[in-house]
Amino acid sequence: MSSKHYIELPKKVIIGDDVINELGKVIKELRLGNRIFIVTGPTVKTLVTDDVYSKLCNEGFNVELAVVRKPTIEEAEGVLPLVSDYKANVVVGIGGGKSIDIAKYVATKLGIPYVSVPTAASHDGVASPFVSLRGSGRVTSVKAKPPLAIVADIKIISKST
Repeated sequence: MSSKHYIELPKKVIIGDDVINELGKVIKELRLGNRIFIVTGPTVKTLVTDDVYSKLCNEGFNVELAVVRKPTIEEAEGVLPLVSDYKANVVVGIGGGKSIDIAKYVATKLGIPYVSVPTAASHDGVASPFVSLRGSGRVTSVKAKPPLAIVADIKIISKST
């Protein structure tokens, strides 16, 4: 008996200096829609996301965001109705593991694409189809889908500690 294994890969991976400025272009090229929901952390919001938010709005996108503080199932479940009620076309995770994993979890639950925008090299889930969230006193790994695109800005990543 033969078995099959399917691997989903991102359609677009952009790595380089200042590529964060191409996020809107990537979303347009992939025809992901006009309603973007960003998931980010408090520090990254101030350092990176506020500028991205403004730029996307200036490019004609409708953008909403949530700031997450803990990589927990409860936090992810709290973001889920926000994204659903907003009727987002795409979820963008900007940050480290917490933000990207929650974005990935929410997008998978809602059946919509997500884009990974890592701000630290220390997170190994940038392109992974798994989510690691805490809950019930332990870390739980959940099968998700990989990002449709990855936008990795080397200038931002090199500044992370």
